[in-house]
Amino acid sequence: MYTHIALFVLKESAEGQTKEENMQQILTNIQHMKETISQIKNITAGPYYEVQSIPMIAYDLAIWVELETLEDYEGYIQHPVHQEAAHFAAQVSDKIAAITYKNVLT
Repeated sequence: MYTHIALFVLKESAEGQTKEENMQQILTNIQHMKETISQIKNITAGPYYEVQSIPMIAYDLAIWVELETLEDYEGYIQHPVHQEAAHFAAQVSDKIAAITYKNVLT
């Protein structure tokens, strides 16, 4: 099993839209990926949920994608719908962090 996680800090405004509008567009794009890209086994995303009692440096949005095989991961990354969504997210973000890993725990 392979997992891909991406974290985004969004610009206050970009592409003629507010941060909130761009976040909604990214979430719409993720829903479209979920419906379109067959390699995705599971995908979830959501904005940062602030917990007052736990101070931390936070990103605005997280995306978590689960894929069965390395070939599935490569197909997902190269899929035109993912490419379009990733391009938009990069345009409206100040910072992006990501990790892809093979699950080694049983």
